[in-house]
Amino acid sequence: MTVETIKDILDWTRKLHVQLEDVYRTTSNETDSERTKMLLSYVADHEAKLAETIEHYEKDATVTIIDTWVQDYILKNPFMQGMMTSLKFAGMSSDEILNATVSSHQHLIDMYKGLAESAQTNQLKELFENMQSLEMHELMRMVHTTERFNDL
Repeated sequence: MTVETIKDILDWTRKLHVQLEDVYRTTSNETDSERTKMLLSYVADHEAKLAETIEHYEKDATVTIIDTWVQDYILKNPFMQGMMTSLKFAGMSSDEILNATVSSHQHLIDMYKGLAESAQTNQLKELFENMQSLEMHELMRMVHTTERFNDL
């Protein structure tokens, strides 16, 4: 996918969360560990909610913001190019799955931070800061909840 506008970034991020949900659900169906199934199911539900939230951002953003070009940043960000090829959860322990999930989300947080820092307008900066905040808070919530699985 060629990412060229803010809409493309939001769309890419939404699709990434949908793909993550699918990977977690598929892996959940393939594992024998009940704890891992619970973790993967929870994280899949979480990814679905994030995708839905981002879809609302896409619909609520003004046309002037959403059509802004951002290709220069994307060309410098290899994370976006190879994200899905690196996600394989089959055979991982719960801790390994959580670490991979945190790493994936941290890349998104860093991407939005970089976009906010290079934003040309206050509106763009605010949008990217909001997306960064969404990803950070949802990651913290997910980690907190999944840590409770370890207490079971």
